[in-house]
Amino acid sequence: MQHKDVYLDLVAGNVGELVSRVAFAKKSFAKQKVSAKVEHQRELEQVRNRCAELQRLVEELEEGQDRQLEQNYAAVEIAWNQSMDAVDTLLRGLQ
Repeated sequence: MQHKDVYLDLVAGNVGELVSRVAFAKKSFAKQKVSAKVEHQRELEQVRNRCAELQRLVEELEEGQDRQLEQNYAAVEIAWNQSMDAVDTLLRGLQ
């Protein structure tokens, strides 16, 4: 159980970073004209999808068996990286 707590602490830090970046993207998106918002709808949908997948995987990590801990954590790390990439892509498009 202690290992799971270590993994969850790492995930909490990563999610905190993602939340900050998403908040910044949200503010940037709100400042855009309607035409820019429509143009970047695909990127926004990617962010939503990636974050939803990350949430699902974090829940699996929390509820999963210890024997699957490393595998579940690896899946969370991949999803976190994909979520960060999606947010970064959106931010680049909004600049």
